[in-house]
Amino acid sequence: PKAYRGQIADVNVWDSVLNERDILGMATCGEFHKRSIITWSLHNWKIHDTLIKEIPDTTVFCQHLEQYIIFPRRRPLIVGRRLCAVHGGKIVTPKSAKEETKLMEIVGKHYDNCIETKNTRAKNFGKLIWLGVKRIGSVWYDVNDDIPINPLNYSHWSAPTSTADIDCVYLQPDGTWMQTSNANGICPGIELCTVCSVAN
Repeated sequence: PKAYRGQIADVNVWDSVLNERDILGMATCGEFHKRSIITWSLHNWKIHDTLIKEIPDTTVFCQHLEQYIIFPRRRPLIVGRRLCAVHGGKIVTPKSAKEETKLMEIVGKHYDNCIETKNTRAKNFGKLIWLGVKRIGSVWYDVNDDIPINPLNYSHWSAPTSTADIDCVYLQPDGTWMQTSNANGICPGIELCTVCSVAN
């Protein structure tokens, strides 16, 4: 037999044909069918020079890992949304103070391109990046493009928020969030850098 080079998480050979629902269920960490001829067990294999790691909770294989991509050029919100959509992601919405800090570090690496420091009267002054949130009917949502995903579980507003429907929200240098009074993704005069979150 030939040697295998790579990583193996599980090996099974089934005694019957699996239907699409069964396959999808296993691929998404749902029900796992054990009625197999060959089942993964360390006792069934001769293992040489291999690192073995026990993973009791197999749902780790179905967790989405978020990756951040920055476009270090100031653009209107609607353009930022399109950029993220084209790259398979959405404008980032921080889920914790730790994520806000990480985003500020990312923007800090592109300070000259993203942060308006000279013209204190410019509408971009004191703003870092767009955030993917929108207020609809007095509830703030995490949004993908302009479509609501879930109500926010975390927010960090610098001041009490408006009651109007608003989707012009940005991150400030101190990590707090600020909204503008213009809706519909127009945000007149404001152009900021965009950070997209893409799930792997």
